[in-house]
Amino acid sequence: MKWFLDTECYPNYFLIVLKSLDGQILEFEYDHETSFDKAQLVNILSRDLTIGFNSRFYDIPMIMRFIKEDDKPTNDQLKRLSDDLILSDNSFDIISSGFLWKPKKWNHIDIIRVLPDKCSLKMYGARIHTRKLQDLPYDPSKVLTREEKNILKAYCINDVDITKDLYLQVQEELRIRYDVGIGLYKTLPLDLQEKYSKTFGVDCRSMSDADIAEIYFKLKFNDISIPKEQRLSFKYKPPRYISYHNENITNILKEITEFEFTDKTNLKKDVSFVGREIKTKTNSFTIGIGGLHSKEETIVVIKANDEFLIDVDVTSYYPSIIINNGIYPSNIGIEFLELYKSLRDRRLQIKDKTSTPSKFYKIVLNGTFGRLGYKKSILYDLEKMIQTTITGQLCLLMLIEELEKYGFEIISGNTDGLTVRGKIDDIKVFEHILGIWEFITGFE
Repeated sequence: MKWFLDTECYPNYFLIVLKSLDGQILEFEYDHETSFDKAQLVNILSRDLTIGFNSRFYDIPMIMRFIKEDDKPTNDQLKRLSDDLILSDNSFDIISSGFLWKPKKWNHIDIIRVLPDKCSLKMYGARIHTRKLQDLPYDPSKVLTREEKNILKAYCINDVDITKDLYLQVQEELRIRYDVGIGLYKTLPLDLQEKYSKTFGVDCRSMSDADIAEIYFKLKFNDISIPKEQRLSFKYKPPRYISYHNENITNILKEITEFEFTDKTNLKKDVSFVGREIKTKTNSFTIGIGGLHSKEETIVVIKANDEFLIDVDVTSYYPSIIINNGIYPSNIGIEFLELYKSLRDRRLQIKDKTSTPSKFYKIVLNGTFGRLGYKKSILYDLEKMIQTTITGQLCLLMLIEELEKYGFEIISGNTDGLTVRGKIDDIKVFEHILGIWEFITGFE
């Protein structure tokens, strides 16, 4: 059976709601008036498939704390844990120290990391036009009356309905992750297979692309551990082909190459050029750590009959930067780059891009970059992450400058692509500029 799950926690009230695909609802309430049979809840969690949203880092730890046989918590203790999980910057350590992770035998999927971007349940619900959106009816610090508890139950059930709607939207992504997990399991040596379930393989169903990439490289380099923190001091080194005529871009390039990164650098606050505006002939852009962005917020573009309006996006931008510029995490060495390039080459050889192998290679290739900046990853290498992201932005600025030089207008730009307007009669010139840029940079 398949259940969708959500919890709510207040100073005097803890609630768990399960709702099945066919609409059956189970409510587990815990307060000074009411308690419930923990055995029934554990039986469902051990026997059936449950699905949640951000449940791995909130709902499951809350449930695990409640069902501990040797230490029945009070509502106050549950509320303190709830606040810690929500407000702390390090919920991973809180869950680990309390042994609150999901047991291996529970068949549970947390869909938050499967979904694109990162936003709230309500925002995702709005994107898919779910039936009803509702904000939390009471401040989380409020002591609830019985009537308010009943209203909160209705709110919680609605959140479960949104979770169900989202789950139905990502069936293909979950299927791919299931197949990928089974595929990874089959490649393991026998001694490692004992660590994983034969049913779910390496369970990738609750994993982001970056999580799956991490698992893949851990299996390939199983003797490599997470790098120890060390003092860092480095400056960005641009590829030799980077050059500009635009004075604004030349000045920002100088600032970038002179900035010294250290292990203490706060990438959001301390980097002088992040957020700096770059004015070109037809637009303005801001440079960042993650990617280049044009500054328009809401615009309407109407092209004339003699004009074209075209989106150009770089194929696998970050993987291409990594391969073309010989970037690899120093914790692993050049062997990483050889394996990474072989994954890219194997994917290119697969004609059916919708096949599981093709999608698996795409997940690993795209997910790898996200781990370069994650300190708990074996791939962590801050210098290589900076080298990758800034190179991507500078290369895009080269293309922008060259297109504007020949009269093309850059309507919009975002990380790995541009929207360009020009005269239809100049389409060959446009394609020629793209071709030269591809030749210089090695991108497509």
